[in-house]
Amino acid sequence: MADGIGGAVKRQLDKRVSFGHDITNATEACHILQSTMKTFPCVICKTRQRFILQEMAKCMVCKKWVCKSCSGTTSFDYICPVCLSD
Repeated sequence: MADGIGGAVKRQLDKRVSFGHDITNATEACHILQSTMKTFPCVICKTRQRFILQEMAKCMVCKKWVCKSCSGTTSFDYICPVCLSD
């Protein structure tokens, strides 16, 4: 699962770079992913879920996030934070 997530994220960032845009830091990469993906697939520990979502809201354009299980899993050990602003 994690390898597939990494591949999807890398493809999104590679696509931006191929159009001549330099990605200079993690915040910029985060903004690019947020603007090109409705869901942001990642693995988040259940016990830290609320804290991580609050931190994401501080640094990203979208300020309202919820967690849903990733497709293909029945466990919330693998979740997708989903932006609700759209």
